[in-house]
Amino acid sequence: MKSSFAFFLFCLIAKLSAQQPTAVQIFDDLNKKITSINHGYFDCAFTWKSLMKSDSALNSGRTYFFKSHNIRDSIAQFWTEMPSNVRKGYDGETFYTINDETRSILKRLVAEKGGVSSLIRGNHLYDLAFQNYIFEHIRPPFLLNMFTSAEVDTLSGKSGEYILITRTYTSPNLLKITERDPETMQTKQEYEISLPDMTLRCKREWVNIGERFQFVEQRLSPIKALPDSIGFERLLNLDSLLQEGYSITDKTAPKPALISVGDTLPIFHMLDLDSNLIANTHQDRGIILLDFWYKNCAPCLFGMPAIERLYKKYKDRGLSVYGINGIDKNPDELKKLQIELGITYPTLLDSQKSLSKHLNITGYPTIILVDSMTRKIIFTQVGIGKEEEDLISKVIETSLK
Repeated sequence: MKSSFAFFLFCLIAKLSAQQPTAVQIFDDLNKKITSINHGYFDCAFTWKSLMKSDSALNSGRTYFFKSHNIRDSIAQFWTEMPSNVRKGYDGETFYTINDETRSILKRLVAEKGGVSSLIRGNHLYDLAFQNYIFEHIRPPFLLNMFTSAEVDTLSGKSGEYILITRTYTSPNLLKITERDPETMQTKQEYEISLPDMTLRCKREWVNIGERFQFVEQRLSPIKALPDSIGFERLLNLDSLLQEGYSITDKTAPKPALISVGDTLPIFHMLDLDSNLIANTHQDRGIILLDFWYKNCAPCLFGMPAIERLYKKYKDRGLSVYGINGIDKNPDELKKLQIELGITYPTLLDSQKSLSKHLNITGYPTIILVDSMTRKIIFTQVGIGKEEEDLISKVIETSLK
């Protein structure tokens, strides 16, 4: 009798297991569906909250994609239309942003910007393209080895039954800035697969770093095929737009050069975060270090502790340090962030970006060293790490002798 019951239980478990596919099986089927459509479109509604922001960004739009076998970055040609009179497209080499309200076209040669993957990664406007759907045949839309340990549940909601796949993992904290920041970050991903058609309808992701977190939600419609008569060129139709009076700007043109060593820093008057007016006219000795930054710039935040170390090391010998922020508008948020990072040197608000424009600041962070008495530039650097910190330290040592 016990033997019969055990056999019955074994059969029941086997039957239930057969009814509930694994996450790997589900995404394998999804990959086959996605890659079977070479030209298609889908809708995406996007919600995004960044680590450094207190508010959320919302966006929605429709993306058309056109796959071939010779596109850069393993990304298909794609075209995204949004309700805000903005359209964005990628033809395999150039990224286009078309604003119908201002009747303007912005061109950017993607190869010079690290590829289209770098353009769409981390930016909610570009993520409407949902990279997994527009990958070329060189790689599958979803890498199956990512889901070997994912949990699978069948749930019911307002729109009917669906499969919920949950994936969690821990990785090194790439945003570690201070010693107080945790060594690792935890990521949780949820995928909703609609039943009975087994299509991906939603992806959510939480990234937790200590008390900070980032949240992303992408709600997706099923992919629909396009007829071969509709191609990328028909959607862009650049010649027609130019005939209608749209102006075009080529962002790949050379940028104005950063101010050079030997040039003169202009006199500036700016408010600090406590509304005190600060000018560079009262110093007749020493060195001034300017750090151009903004709060959502991760490399800026990585570099600030290094600048703080330089400030503490040389301030008694004549080094003055000013953070210059021409992007953020809320001084209270900046003060809170500087306290969190342990930064004691002042930040000045370049509210009209007057100084930034005069110096042709286009990369962040930018570090500039200036002789206080002559206002001559003695050093410039875009970005700061350990090697740059050591180099700046040597320049300061030489200049303060």
